[in-house]
Amino acid sequence: MTLVRAELERFRHRAVLWLIAGLLLLAATGYAILAWSHTTPPSAGDIAAAQQLYDNSEQEIADMNARFIPKCEAANAAAVEAGEKSTFDCTPLERPPVESYLPMRPEFAQTASDAVAGISIPAMVAALAMGVSFVTAEFGSGSMGTWLTFVPRRTRVVRSKTAAAALGAFPAALAAFVVTVLGMALVYALRGLPMGDLAVWASLGRTIFPVLAAVLVAAVLGAGLGFAVRHAAAVAGIVAWWVVAVEVTLPEVMPIVTPATIGFNLRAWLHGSAQYVTERCVVDPTAKVPGTQKCTEIYHTVGATQGGLVVLAFTAVVLGIGTFAFRRRDVA
Repeated sequence: MTLVRAELERFRHRAVLWLIAGLLLLAATGYAILAWSHTTPPSAGDIAAAQQLYDNSEQEIADMNARFIPKCEAANAAAVEAGEKSTFDCTPLERPPVESYLPMRPEFAQTASDAVAGISIPAMVAALAMGVSFVTAEFGSGSMGTWLTFVPRRTRVVRSKTAAAALGAFPAALAAFVVTVLGMALVYALRGLPMGDLAVWASLGRTIFPVLAAVLVAAVLGAGLGFAVRHAAAVAGIVAWWVVAVEVTLPEVMPIVTPATIGFNLRAWLHGSAQYVTERCVVDPTAKVPGTQKCTEIYHTVGATQGGLVVLAFTAVVLGIGTFAFRRRDVA
């Protein structure tokens, strides 16, 4: 624990890590600003336009009822004569209230849910970047060699730095979610709009919890990549290549490999489950052209447990590779 505390102190003094955290909080603040814009009360022009539409709707609805009700009653009479049990509802249409013509302001539950989903990816990317930067900066500045003179056991260095990266990134992600949710709650309170019941807040908590767990994993993954590659630019290139080639392109070419991709399993963990589709094609014996195939789509579901285990296994493999490379290669 003493070594982890020392690493956390080094983490706290990395200016670039504060920059990443600041950008993440800025993005979180942006959702509150958007909520303020989307919940703006209707202007005088909006109210006048709504009143005009409301006034015009009276004659329109009266005309619709004049055409609809006689036809509906005639259809009911014909159904009764034919001995049919079901009849049509001929209740006259009523004019909606004038408020229905005003611009709709979104409910807190939907807006907050969208904001939490929106800040989740930046939070995980920020944690990954923090883990990478915290480790690679030591190699870039040459301080890793100096640190090893105080802590010569390299496995301990890997463990302590990885733990510090995860523990350091977690408060930034948690603060981002707090700013997002409470900022939006403040906006709705100032606007005098309802913020939902306890079920809404419980749902937000259930959404945020797996993301915070993923943030810890992302920071560990970033540290593992940092130890394996040692250069932040090289890590960025590897991550970009992996996303394009493995996470995006490969599932399109070979859908069967979808459950092995990290992005798919991460979605399963965050959302409780995820689905992918494969095709099964067989020769159609009823087709006029011999050899014609008939294909059916098969839906496969991966649960949160499997998704989380795959992500953890992948992270453990990367961290293992990073540990092996750090122990075997010269620091200089």
